[in-house]
Amino acid sequence: MEDTIISLLLNHCCRKYMVNNLRDIIRKIPHFKGKFRVIKYLFSDYLKQAKDIIIEGKYGLKYKLPNLYEVIGFEIFADGIYEKSASDFIISRLPSNGIFIDIGANIGSIVLPVCIARDDIKAFCVEGSIRVFNYLKFNVSVNNIQNCKIFNKVISEKDIGFINFYSPKDLYGKGSMNPIFTHESESVESITLDKMTIEEGIEIVDFIKIDIEGFEYHAFKGGEKLLSLVAAPDILFEFLDWAEALVNDLNPGDAQKLLLSYGYSIFKVTDRGGLIRLNEALLIGSEMLFASKRFIS
Repeated sequence: MEDTIISLLLNHCCRKYMVNNLRDIIRKIPHFKGKFRVIKYLFSDYLKQAKDIIIEGKYGLKYKLPNLYEVIGFEIFADGIYEKSASDFIISRLPSNGIFIDIGANIGSIVLPVCIARDDIKAFCVEGSIRVFNYLKFNVSVNNIQNCKIFNKVISEKDIGFINFYSPKDLYGKGSMNPIFTHESESVESITLDKMTIEEGIEIVDFIKIDIEGFEYHAFKGGEKLLSLVAAPDILFEFLDWAEALVNDLNPGDAQKLLLSYGYSIFKVTDRGGLIRLNEALLIGSEMLFASKRFIS
């Protein structure tokens, strides 16, 4: 019996050692078309079975992840970081001692690299799902991130008390105020962006990253005072026509139109981080967008 247990433990350790070493080798290979497909093939069984796992990523960061087959967990496993272009973009545009707000922070996939690279800044992270928030809390703590404050709330148009938030257990990157991916809900406190900044004593915000599955309009509406300032924050957000169309009383492009009414210019972010100015709001498709009152192309 003891020999069997020892054998199982050795096999487990050997498999883990082989997975980590092969993964590390693949991470060093420059990205190429089909790289993720190769990784999914090589690690198929491991990716399906891994749950509540801690993965070592770039810059010495550790991430506790619910699973590895959701896109956030998979990219951290495969590349050591999720959407590196987004965190690099934010890092390069934050001024010294700047204020950064991450709305829809999830497990900390964007804010952790930003805080590690820029320990001079102060970050405020908002995540709706209490279940996902607990991973964010762990990841901020285990990495000893001192310049980040976290909130288990949703940013909305009005302070309406507690609302239903829908976060699928497996697809933890798909939380929304709409029951798109699950009908199981969590009761979460809502707060406007204006009220949160006032309560935290924040007068100027330098950069906002927001990812809330089509509800960006409501967040921007609840931040009208902040976003109407001449020194309003730069904003990085994703336009998804289908997500915005699913929000009651909204049409695709409404979030962009609201920012334009606040005096923002809007740019499409290219794959290499370049900016292409838009003459009008996008209504169809999906694009990473950058809104700014500071940047002039």
